[in-house]
Amino acid sequence: MKKKSLLILLLFLLIFSITFVSSLEIKPVKTDFMKGETFQATIDGNVITTIKKEDVGFYKNNAQIPLNLGISKINHTYYIYAILPYESRNYTLIIKNVYYSEFNQFKKSDLELNFSISNQTSEFNVNPGFISTTKNFEISVFNNLNSVLNINYGFEGYNASSLVVQPQSIRQIPVSISSINSTSLNNLKISSLGNSYTIPVNIIKLQNNTNTQNNNSNNNNEGKVSFTQNKIKVILNKGESYFDSIDLENFGDREVNDISISLSENLKDYLFIPQNKINSLKPGESVGINFTATFTKTGNYTGFIFSSYNNESDLVDLEFFIGEKLISNTSIPGKKSCSELNGNKCSSSQFCSGGSNVNSLEGFCCLGQCKEFNSTSSSSSGSNWLAIIAVLIILGILGAFLYFKYKKPKTSSDRILKKREDDFSERFETSGKLSKL
Repeated sequence: MKKKSLLILLLFLLIFSITFVSSLEIKPVKTDFMKGETFQATIDGNVITTIKKEDVGFYKNNAQIPLNLGISKINHTYYIYAILPYESRNYTLIIKNVYYSEFNQFKKSDLELNFSISNQTSEFNVNPGFISTTKNFEISVFNNLNSVLNINYGFEGYNASSLVVQPQSIRQIPVSISSINSTSLNNLKISSLGNSYTIPVNIIKLQNNTNTQNNNSNNNNEGKVSFTQNKIKVILNKGESYFDSIDLENFGDREVNDISISLSENLKDYLFIPQNKINSLKPGESVGINFTATFTKTGNYTGFIFSSYNNESDLVDLEFFIGEKLISNTSIPGKKSCSELNGNKCSSSQFCSGGSNVNSLEGFCCLGQCKEFNSTSSSSSGSNWLAIIAVLIILGILGAFLYFKYKKPKTSSDRILKKREDDFSERFETSGKLSKL
């Protein structure tokens, strides 16, 4: 029974160790890539703040190397891609200062992934490695070979098309989304004889009518969720922050659940939306979608914020004119300061707990308490190794205890002495142990 109990204890510790070391991590499609190939990976987990492109870096011997790369969040998953160099060696992908929640604790750490590039050259690469779109698009294919390359492509479950790419040249693949009837995440397959890629494509199908009056007049027996405005136009100085809120309202007569809020790809480096999902919206109910915008370069920027649920979606067009020494329109009439709202301004290292973030003149205002994220000085992979070492030490101690308790060998002299002692006790009915002379 003791052995059985100890085995159960060891099994429990093993399961516990596996659970304990599991954490937020980078998941590549593979760990051994070819030269000139498109690197693809994902991050699944409760990431709290947006991971930006400048937080992502590829390193060789602790030195960052310049690569054509991108990162984006589609639904609840981050997708990463990069066009790999033509040098065979080991590399490290590092994503710095990731805020996330795990086991009911808030953490901040660097994520790391080690991978290698083999001596073999990929037949071709694709750019980009993921797509989010509302219309037909093109994807670039580069032929790494010195001969023509036949490429097949198409969405999984649909008829494939083909084309030819000339040696050492780029060709644009035109992709139509007309066959996709609803907002959904689809896989675009691009392949040659010796290589293939699966490109995640987030297709957003928009409503034909986004006008509020049309929505009011079309109340049928279902929910109808739309933004209460169609366009926002902002004049802003470089480096200046702009805060605003867009109302999303249910104009139908049924409750709508699981509404996703997303941002167009070209604005994700400059805009931040803290709320990317609305659990439910009752008929006649509205909710404010807060966002903040900061641009580091001058120019004109356009894009959209869109909502999607079931097979329906809506958007607000965004247009930013960024210059220097301009009279901007960042002042928002009717809005109150954070102090007037009896709230707190949380810093970049804090999160809002016990209340909601509302829009104020100074930006997002926490109506609860600002709490610090738990920072970890080492990467998550380093924490994992410490956990593994701790569990191995515990298992080693238990193993040593079991070994000496049940497996201790006896010498031949010990066995002879024990037998003589037993014989003597039987003959003379004495107890005790014999001693060697």
